[in-house]
Amino acid sequence: MNASGGHPVSMENIKKAHRIAKEHNIPLILDACRLLDNACLIREREQTYSQKSLKEIVLEFCSYTDGCVMSASKNYYVDTGGFIATNNEQLHNQFMDVVMVYGDGLSVRAKGKLNAAIQYPFKNERIINDRVNKSFYLWKKLEEAGVPVVRPSAGCAVFIDTHQLSEYIAPDQFPEKSFLVHLYLKSGILGSENLITTGQDEKGISMLRFAIPLKSYNVRHMNYVAKHIIQTWEERKQIKGLKKIYAAPCQSGKFLAQYQIIE
Repeated sequence: MNASGGHPVSMENIKKAHRIAKEHNIPLILDACRLLDNACLIREREQTYSQKSLKEIVLEFCSYTDGCVMSASKNYYVDTGGFIATNNEQLHNQFMDVVMVYGDGLSVRAKGKLNAAIQYPFKNERIINDRVNKSFYLWKKLEEAGVPVVRPSAGCAVFIDTHQLSEYIAPDQFPEKSFLVHLYLKSGILGSENLITTGQDEKGISMLRFAIPLKSYNVRHMNYVAKHIIQTWEERKQIKGLKKIYAAPCQSGKFLAQYQIIE
């Protein structure tokens, strides 16, 4: 969902992807970390599923795949953990080999919480709906103030189209990061650059993502976030760029990089 600006993979889309993968004998593995958000938006936007439960939508959606990987903290009320599931015995055996060598990385307590979440996966439907509503509330506030949000509103976050930032901050001065630093120093609000696909990068598409955790914030918090994002956007001409001063010599180097504000 993140690459699409928070919008769902439609039921028709997953059907077509499954058909193409099957024709070429390629297993289709789903990144299921936003599965319940995706189902919630399918119900909201696709008339055929407007009266379906999340469980019915999820079961049909997953039936068009050969398995999934799930980072459970995104949609289930757990701190950490996840799982891999597949209906392909050969893949299952390969996954088990990996677990035997590297372990599952979870404490006994974390396993217990994850197990409880898996046993009753749809009891959090109200919580998921609440996050969708809060996302829309924040999105509407920003849209009404003229911030270029990605339309329509998403279910788990609010996304901002940032191509206008390059009008005031040179591309080699990291305009998206500069905006986020300015916002954080003023308000303590953390956002992130949204991961984009190769095709989006070639077209110059860039977005900021403000994800909304489960059960964490109320309307007063949303008003605070909206106020400061709007103010920062209005001040974008005054935002100072950044200079990279260190990048770790490893694959994850960009996540460990250090920057300095250009005075």
